[in-house]
Amino acid sequence: MPCFFYGTCNYTSAYCSQSNKSDNSICSYSHLAQKVFTRYGLFYGMEFLSQPLHIQSYYTLNNYYTSMLPSKHKLLLVELVHKIYSFQRSNSSSMNYSYFLKVERFSLLDQYVVEKLCDLSRYIECFGSTLIVEITERHLQLYKYTIEGEYALKDAGAILALDGFTYESNIVLDVTRHDVIKLELSYVRESLAKAEFIEWLYTIKELGIKIVAKQVQTKEDYDLTLSLPFDYVQGYYEVLN
Repeated sequence: MPCFFYGTCNYTSAYCSQSNKSDNSICSYSHLAQKVFTRYGLFYGMEFLSQPLHIQSYYTLNNYYTSMLPSKHKLLLVELVHKIYSFQRSNSSSMNYSYFLKVERFSLLDQYVVEKLCDLSRYIECFGSTLIVEITERHLQLYKYTIEGEYALKDAGAILALDGFTYESNIVLDVTRHDVIKLELSYVRESLAKAEFIEWLYTIKELGIKIVAKQVQTKEDYDLTLSLPFDYVQGYYEVLN
């Protein structure tokens, strides 16, 4: 599949030559957009799944991101931020978007990265769009150190989501700090036999925190999410079909 930003950004590469401008930056990643729908089938937003254009054959994507250095993740985020700027400008009159960006916890300790995300959030808000900073489940030991960056993002209008959240998580949900949690549908299926798990989902709803079901691939998956208090579904199943 072609990159979501093909033809709407100022990056070039041997795989994606979009223009001959001498001031173009070199592209390092291709980005797929996985759609997120409301439980009622309305388009809500998209999460960007970034894939490096150059990766060693012995690396899986999971290994690549798990072992990614902060400096390299910083470059990925900056590239993605710049591409969203260009895309939003190119589509300013068409529709509003909710952009889900995966961010590692260590990047929330980097003031430059936080400021870039805050600036992007303020910019796209002018077009009626929203930035959703999706904090990964990795590096949980940094949780107590990222609060300053998280509140800076919220002050800039961004929504904060916790990716790969579980009932067993050591993170205590706080509605002033967390807006959304995302659960893998495979994990949900494994947990359905536990009565406390269902009660936990409804408790989260009562807190005012939105819940996203990931990995929704089939109608059976979608029907399962409708039987539970999920607000959004994400995956390759087109809810509107």
